[in-house]
Amino acid sequence: MSSYSAQQSSISENNRSRILQYLYHNGISSRAQIAKAIELTPAAITKITAKLLFRDVIEETGDMEGDKNRRSIGLNLNCAKYHVVGVKFARSLVQIAVFDLKCNRISLTDLPTVDEEHIPETVEQIRTTVRQLIADDSSIVAVGMAVPGPYLVEEGRTALVSSMQGWRQVNFIKEFSEAFNVPVFVEQDARAGALAQFLFNPELSEGSLAYYLLGEGIGLGIIDNGSIYYGAHGTATEIGHISVDVNGKPCDCGNIGCLECYCSTPAIHQMLIDNGTIVNGADSMSHTEACRALFALAHHGDEAALAMIRTIGTYIGYGCLIIFNTFNPHTIVIGDIVSEAGQPLLDEIKRTVRQRAIPEIYESTTIRLTTMPTDALLRLRDVMLETREYGFAKVREEQMELGRKVRELLQLRGFPSVAAEGYKAPGVVVSYTTDAEIQSGRAFLKVGLQTASGVPLQCDEGPDFQTFRIGLFGLDKWHDSDRSVAHLSKALDDIGIARI
Repeated sequence: MSSYSAQQSSISENNRSRILQYLYHNGISSRAQIAKAIELTPAAITKITAKLLFRDVIEETGDMEGDKNRRSIGLNLNCAKYHVVGVKFARSLVQIAVFDLKCNRISLTDLPTVDEEHIPETVEQIRTTVRQLIADDSSIVAVGMAVPGPYLVEEGRTALVSSMQGWRQVNFIKEFSEAFNVPVFVEQDARAGALAQFLFNPELSEGSLAYYLLGEGIGLGIIDNGSIYYGAHGTATEIGHISVDVNGKPCDCGNIGCLECYCSTPAIHQMLIDNGTIVNGADSMSHTEACRALFALAHHGDEAALAMIRTIGTYIGYGCLIIFNTFNPHTIVIGDIVSEAGQPLLDEIKRTVRQRAIPEIYESTTIRLTTMPTDALLRLRDVMLETREYGFAKVREEQMELGRKVRELLQLRGFPSVAAEGYKAPGVVVSYTTDAEIQSGRAFLKVGLQTASGVPLQCDEGPDFQTFRIGLFGLDKWHDSDRSVAHLSKALDDIGIARI
């Protein structure tokens, strides 16, 4: 292909993407509306949409009202026509999901936790799983893979993977590019995250964007004027291996005091293990489980947990300063597991940056947590569909039974229900207590159980009025009420609450 032909092909592909992106964000639209919005001629729009219609990527929806009462034919994404497979590599975690063209998740498979010795077996399991998905769903047209960085684009492998060096031996192009009968696209995980933010969040589709990934590793993806920044070898923006403490912790990369040593999930997990008192049993948890236990404690006001969140936020803020001074983006989006710490984390990040950044840069740059759907929301959708198939009536009976058993257990331990007979909700048990640690939920969190403060009714209760509540939600809890009650009973034993 000549350079001119290649250039024209690139322009055409870009224009197709812009049309699809517009329909994704705006829904049913006329050709005239699209042409005006993305500044293409009506003739160009007609030509491109004709090809998209031929391939069933978009569909005509019938007449719609146009300018000056003119009738136009609406266009919309044909989301059900094609599906894609996404594979997320996060060192010890590998997830495989199927999505439609609107990024709605159709299925999710979590592979067993990966260890160094069994990476080749994991690679084969990925191939087997994806092949089966494609065989079962003829609408799958592509596979996308997000891999840990620094990713050498031309070589197809990572130059370094902190805490999981075995991934360096995997050539992703060799192992996967011809493994399936559909095209395969491989991208560094943070750049894939930046692209997702750019494509699926209309607020971030213009200007320069930095996606700051805080998971098992620390990564950065930069999009400037619609283009991803790669660098000479595809390894640019590896912010996780910039030293923020020249006398600090040794890193797997050979450097000292790398950012990744202070605010990645493995680093946070190690902090919890070393501390030994904030999250009990942290040494037996996965990185993600330990971090989420810490975030839950902070959410309930645990001062030690909040102090650790502030320490983590300070280091993340140092990373933001590096991003400020090297790339000067309009927006920094903080995403992945560590972002789940929420507002206390964001507050500390902003405080750190505000104290150290050039004021004009700070004032003109937005720092925000990702607003894209989380795994929790997607799992909720899956659970709702599973519940419908299982049977709502059956689930209702199971929930009623569990609520009754939990109230009986708590009554025997000295926690009577606040509700009168006939008014006891099956899904939430609210009980009286005189123990402030029980009321706040901190006592339960220390033994691995999440509860919440009760809601004061403010109906002439005295200042010593205290309640706590336990949510009894989840198919696993309802389907096996005896196991659920036994789990709660053990937690009460561990706290030291005896039968009365």
